[in-house]
Amino acid sequence: MSNLDNKIDNKEKFAYISENDNDFLREKLRNNIEILSEKLKIWRLTLTCIVMTMPIITYII
Repeated sequence: MSNLDNKIDNKEKFAYISENDNDFLREKLRNNIEILSEKLKIWRLTLTCIVMTMPIITYII
């Protein structure tokens, strides 16, 4: 078989993902998005605190 035939076979293997696998991957992706959004909230709060305290620090200095 040629390299092109191998690529086509690989694509066909991944084309037949069952509904259970699809639901599992969707749930996993949703969980990862929730975790990342929580991390983003924490970073946003941290950066906001740093930016808000900068004028006070520069005034003291």
